[in-house]
Amino acid sequence: MQMRTIVVLMVGCAAAIWATTLYLSGTDIDWALTRPFSVVVGCVTLLALFFETVLWRLPLVRSYISKRPTIAGTWRTTLVSNFKQADGSKTVKTVYLVISQSLTRLSVRMYTDTAHSKSLAERISSSDNDDMFELAVVYQNYPDMDQRHEPNPENTNRLHSEKSKIHFGALHIPNLNYRPITLKGHYWTDRRTEGMLALEERRSKLISSYHEGVELFSQPGSGNVSWLTKLFQR
Repeated sequence: MQMRTIVVLMVGCAAAIWATTLYLSGTDIDWALTRPFSVVVGCVTLLALFFETVLWRLPLVRSYISKRPTIAGTWRTTLVSNFKQADGSKTVKTVYLVISQSLTRLSVRMYTDTAHSKSLAERISSSDNDDMFELAVVYQNYPDMDQRHEPNPENTNRLHSEKSKIHFGALHIPNLNYRPITLKGHYWTDRRTEGMLALEERRSKLISSYHEGVELFSQPGSGNVSWLTKLFQR
């Protein structure tokens, strides 16, 4: 439901309850008071959008009202997987995890040199005992076209293939605080593979491909977290 629709319903209900209360208490209702309704809805909508996208990130607001960590940005990530390479070794590579975030919305994408993933469901939950959070994501992975293949029934080693196929997976990152610098999590897939992700460095710019990630982190000082973003992450 769009923000303006929610605001119209909330303001309309509040106005109706207010008017009904005044009427039942014997106060005359002047219908001219309804004329600024659209102006009020517009102003409240703007305030709600500002809080949804910007204000909730401020340290005091984030800690005492919104109760949500800021993890948005592009993370340079080391992936270690039990998915075997042709020589039988584990997969170890640099990937880029891209997190887009507002107060109520969250999107997670990952780019590797041979595939990309997008989240289908995601949630940040908090602990009842301290200011720690955890991120849980269900995602779908799309290998590049030249990397896809049909399952080979003669291949008895499910953890080994030079190529891949579209599949589903889940990611869990525990121990999130309000100002995460590095993160570590575990993932598993319906290909019966699993592994570890270490989120080691973050830039504020959101990328849309693996090669953009390589370029972003190969230029020191370019794309670093801005002073405004640092303020919101305190």
